[in-house]
Amino acid sequence: MRRVLFTFVAIVLVLTVYAERDIRFYMNTGEVKSIAVSRIDSIAFDTENDLLMMVLQENRTESLPLAALDSIQYATLPTGVYVTYDHERVTVLNPYAFDGVEVGIDGAKVTITSAMTTEIAYHLTGESDAGAFKLYGNKKYELYLDGLTLTNNQGAAINIQCGKRGQIYLTEGSKNLLADNPTYTFVEGEDQKGTIFSEGQLVFLGEGTLGVAGNCKHAICSDDYIAVRSGNINVSSATGDALHANDSIVVYGGYLTLTANDDVMDCEGLIALYDGYVEIHSEADASKGIKSETDILITGGKIDITMKGNAAYDDSGELSYATAIKSNGHYHQHGGILTLNAYGTGGQGISADSTLNITDGHTTITIAGTGSSYTTTSGTTDYYSVKALKSDGAMNLLGGTIDCKATGNGGKCIVSDGLLTIGTTEGNAIYPIITAITSGSALSAGSSSQGGNNRPGGNRPGGGGWPGGMGGESGFNAAPKAIKGAADVVINSGSIYVKTQADGGEGLESKARMTINGGTIECATYDDGINAATSLTINGGAIYSHATNNDGIDSNGTLAIYGGVVLSSGTSAPEEGFDCDNNSFIVAGGTLIGTGGATSSPTSASQYYGKLSSVSVSSGKYLAIMDSNGDVICSYRCPNTVSGATILVSTPELTQSSHSLMYNVSSVFSPSTTLFDGVFTTGGTLSGGTTKAFTPSKK
Repeated sequence: MRRVLFTFVAIVLVLTVYAERDIRFYMNTGEVKSIAVSRIDSIAFDTENDLLMMVLQENRTESLPLAALDSIQYATLPTGVYVTYDHERVTVLNPYAFDGVEVGIDGAKVTITSAMTTEIAYHLTGESDAGAFKLYGNKKYELYLDGLTLTNNQGAAINIQCGKRGQIYLTEGSKNLLADNPTYTFVEGEDQKGTIFSEGQLVFLGEGTLGVAGNCKHAICSDDYIAVRSGNINVSSATGDALHANDSIVVYGGYLTLTANDDVMDCEGLIALYDGYVEIHSEADASKGIKSETDILITGGKIDITMKGNAAYDDSGELSYATAIKSNGHYHQHGGILTLNAYGTGGQGISADSTLNITDGHTTITIAGTGSSYTTTSGTTDYYSVKALKSDGAMNLLGGTIDCKATGNGGKCIVSDGLLTIGTTEGNAIYPIITAITSGSALSAGSSSQGGNNRPGGNRPGGGGWPGGMGGESGFNAAPKAIKGAADVVINSGSIYVKTQADGGEGLESKARMTINGGTIECATYDDGINAATSLTINGGAIYSHATNNDGIDSNGTLAIYGGVVLSSGTSAPEEGFDCDNNSFIVAGGTLIGTGGATSSPTSASQYYGKLSSVSVSSGKYLAIMDSNGDVICSYRCPNTVSGATILVSTPELTQSSHSLMYNVSSVFSPSTTLFDGVFTTGGTLSGGTTKAFTPSKK
């Protein structure tokens, strides 16, 4: 008490001298109540000497119980509330103690209730393994983390029961570590769903570092939205999600490294990534790296995701897949550098329940797991497989660079259940640049490891898993595919390279109609290079399709070629260069060369064509079409060796006059033009070869 009285007398003497300073009342609870000297009219004791009475300039009186008062000091007026943790204790400097900000302290746990009508800045620093920060209020606020190491042994480390926007600043150069308890002590009627929890919006800024461990559920959670503008955020572990929000998650910048045992970045609404760096890791079965219940938008930044979990059943009994990016609505990508890896059974790269649109950016997807058989909810056996890009609706690959690789049995690179459109009709676009490579074989029952009752990897408890679109596959759908459209496929532009290496591996497939209007396409496959179920129409572009065990180009319906350069090689009979099952085959333009054991014949040809049989075709040797004067029209370097091959050729330069075909040509010198690194050439001179005459015809 003597210290209090002495300080009190000293302060009274300087009230009128240092009006811009403040008086700090140190309470024995740990709170320091601060008030500006300029606001104090007078200070006195009550008649019982139990209370310190202050008459303020605004004509009101505040009192402090002397029994709770440890000391009084004179200092510089602070701006904001300062919370300093010191292991089992905490000190709170509160300059708004007499303006509606109440502080409750229990050990190192701080609860602040603000009735202020203006924004307040809260500064947190220090260390405690039994501390917490909780805030009630109705106004926006700022929260500065400056060298804070805080673990709550009863619940959330930071619990914001305020529905307004909060800006969390990571002070430049600071390192901050937050953790919660594996079990929570709840207050009735209140949520706390993670180490950092807010009822309102959370915005992260600053140039410091924040490390978060979510030991109970989520690491960072908002019942509104989460926005990251800058800072280094590292979620080392989370029992639930690393980031979870109800309304949206938006990343404008910063560096995020996120690891979780459930979905990693999960939102009930939009997820938008504009810039920054996002690195995600998960080993949980059926987990999702980035998951939205609505839409996902990516326009820039760098995103690295590695998923190691296997396919598993969710709570509804549906099969769910570990997926790098999962949108239960639309997926839109207009930029960014994405590197996505999924190593578990059934793993997926990007999956959308509605449309999937890519117009720009560089996307690299490696799917290294395998597929398997499984038991459906109806009790039947079906198949599932890994997929790099998957949409349940339309897929539009209009720009950017897309590199996909799928290993394991039944693996697929690009799969669309709706209309698949590649490239645009605007100008001479060279994009998108697509590479799609599979190396696995077709699936068969019991071909890979399974859990009990044909269930992959056991049963995954908890939420977060959703069926990966089309569910299982049956029949030849369990074969590996580079690019597959369950509906129509339209290719307008771009550069496409696809490769398959095992049984069932088709390159470019449509289960309905396929139309090629332009672009450069190479299909190097085991099974059919290009396959369409209903019709295949080629209006332009440069196409080189060669299969080591089947047809080069195969339409189960009609085939029509109106333009472009079309090079197609199948293998020995009965495989064909051009196969349309003897349905309508129109040749009305373009340059086409087909080699194989057999070929379908044009049923309508407004452009001259020639069909030659019993031609020896050797891998690496050229076929050359000569005009009636013996000059080279074009040459084709054959990828397959076929004894007694059937050749189908047509070019606009063919006439009714006698022409010749040169085969087993060793070299072509000084060609006028080349395609596919010299596979196709025009003009030039030949070395070696055997001549076979033919007379073109029309129909």
